[in-house]
Amino acid sequence: VRDNVTLNRTLSYILSRQQQDGSFDDEGSCLHYRFCSGEFRRESLTALVLYSMTYNNISEYAPEFIRRQLYMGEQSPVARAQRYLESRFDAVKSSMLTTTLMQLALIQCSTMPEDKRMKIFENVRVRALTTVPGDESRFFKYTEENMLPEDEVLINAMILSMYSSFGDIKTTSDMARWIVDQIDKHPQYDTVLDAVFHTEAWLRTDCLFRRRFSPEKFAITVDVSTDKGQKYQFKIDSKNMDITQKLRFTLPVSEITYTVSGFGVAGVLIRQVYVEKQQQPMNPPAPFQLKNEFMPMPWLSEITTHTCFTYTPSVKDKQLAKDTFNRTIVVEVQLPTGTRVNLRQIGFFLSRVPEMMYFTFDTRVNKFNFFLTVPSTMYGKEICFDWCLERLSFIDQWAPIRIRVYDYLQPEQQLIRLMPVEFQPKLLGYSYVEAIHKARPTLEQLAKMQQSAHPPPPPRPSPPRV
Repeated sequence: VRDNVTLNRTLSYILSRQQQDGSFDDEGSCLHYRFCSGEFRRESLTALVLYSMTYNNISEYAPEFIRRQLYMGEQSPVARAQRYLESRFDAVKSSMLTTTLMQLALIQCSTMPEDKRMKIFENVRVRALTTVPGDESRFFKYTEENMLPEDEVLINAMILSMYSSFGDIKTTSDMARWIVDQIDKHPQYDTVLDAVFHTEAWLRTDCLFRRRFSPEKFAITVDVSTDKGQKYQFKIDSKNMDITQKLRFTLPVSEITYTVSGFGVAGVLIRQVYVEKQQQPMNPPAPFQLKNEFMPMPWLSEITTHTCFTYTPSVKDKQLAKDTFNRTIVVEVQLPTGTRVNLRQIGFFLSRVPEMMYFTFDTRVNKFNFFLTVPSTMYGKEICFDWCLERLSFIDQWAPIRIRVYDYLQPEQQLIRLMPVEFQPKLLGYSYVEAIHKARPTLEQLAKMQQSAHPPPPPRPSPPRV
């Protein structure tokens, strides 16, 4: 499905934010504070834009109007951003993280001449890698001031992506082992872009191994045994590529031995899990019931939404409540992309709901928050309110809309539902307009209709002959 709204937003952002020198600058929020703070914010943001717009040769699959405005010509935004980054290498030498991001963005750019790509890669290879004793894995030791462990994993993931792009399977394999070990020690990603670059490193490593090793030759056997006499054998080959096979040993086990044989790459993880014998108390059921209905409005592409919820407090909560005690309930709605809202129109809809206090709309994440006061007289009774949204693009299939209801004072009391958009899209939007155009009569039909409405007069009788 092609989301024209998102494409147009991306195009508008690039065309409006690019500076005369080809760089990008934005004083707004950013998904990675290490790239967006400091003196090299502009270089980092330009590298992120170029990386996103050239990733996996995306220009070959972009619509014609995107390709024409962003990629074609020496003065295109992508070409200008590329020249800007090439001119800034000497200025950003003091920041290894920014330099590595710029190198990664330029290396994957398809319009980059091969000699310049090789020169950048040679500068990457000059960096000395530290070897870890024992498993012989290698990594780039990042020693800048205020460096965090997440910074070191991030920069090594980007360096690994560059080594894999040039087919260096030995260095890629050595660095991949170190990164996997670090991610196991620090499983939580620091930012969204950390996850993006870690995933990219994994995908490039996987693609490199698949190109080098034929799947038909891939066959690995892992033999596992314990000091208690338990034995098991894992097999992974071209017919069974399940890499999530597990074996559970019952303690006490003092020693576990395993051997790996065959052709290919496999990882073995031994994990000790402690299980409490006491049964954990189950969470009480959520005191909410939720219903939602989407209906087409009679004009063009607007959609009216009818949301209802019921709050039934538990016996314990009722004991704390008095006749004048009100509960604040929040209804959180995550809108899909390709939609637009009219806040004044929604305010008019909600003004007729006595329990509605106010609502907020976060334009960045496309999320509504409706705040409602539920008096004790409305416990166990349904409260409904209407609101509306507008569809903007040609989307025939919608993902379910996430709706969360929770108590403002006790957020752990919540109910989350994925509500499917169950109406006929052909009744809405541009398809509705197309149906109107198809129903309009053609020029030939208009001519026939005019003839039938105004038939020609009968011929005059000829005068009698004398």
